[in-house]
Amino acid sequence: MTRLLRKHIRLTGIVLFLTIAAAPALRGQDTYYAEVGISGGGGFSLGDVNGILFRWMEPAAGAYIKYKINGHYAVTANFEGGWSGVGRVDGQYRRTQFFTLEALGEFNFFNFGAKYFEANSTWATPYVYAGIGMVYFNGLVVPEVPMGIGVKIKLSDRLTMGAMWTVAKVLNDGFDYVDDPIGLNKGFWNNRDWNSTLKVFFGFNFAKICTPCRDGRVKF
Repeated sequence: MTRLLRKHIRLTGIVLFLTIAAAPALRGQDTYYAEVGISGGGGFSLGDVNGILFRWMEPAAGAYIKYKINGHYAVTANFEGGWSGVGRVDGQYRRTQFFTLEALGEFNFFNFGAKYFEANSTWATPYVYAGIGMVYFNGLVVPEVPMGIGVKIKLSDRLTMGAMWTVAKVLNDGFDYVDDPIGLNKGFWNNRDWNSTLKVFFGFNFAKICTPCRDGRVKF
């Protein structure tokens, strides 16, 4: 009897472990197809002055709104602002204040944040993104080409958090206060300036699609 009880306890423990391990994939978390959130971290520039990643970090923050096309694809409108550390220019430390507005396309490596109810959705995924944007700095408004990598985690059906590293090609050579330092007639395309941010973000999911529905309509 004691041996049977021990076997029963072990079997119960195994089943419980497997149930907990499979829970994120089985409970169909992806019932919201829109998300709004905030982000915060630091910014730095790469270019004529600084060539070292994450050097001269200065505070930066932002906000975004996202539409999830499906578990792998999403589009995002992102706004951020702050300071980008430049480094020493003519013996003086400089930083650039900036504000950006970006339209981004995202790709999740795993099925995450799906619009439709899907039993095989996951609670965490790495992702990549790229897009177009405009950046304001030093009295100028110029185009930029942002791209980056990140990771996102579901805290609950409503809450998401993650981290993201963005590098944006600034289509102007004055972002780091050094314009055309070696006489190459740099201009709209031919320059070395990049603005980069490393941030964490927290998102709130809304616009619910009911679990037994597809395309907002109940399927029997």
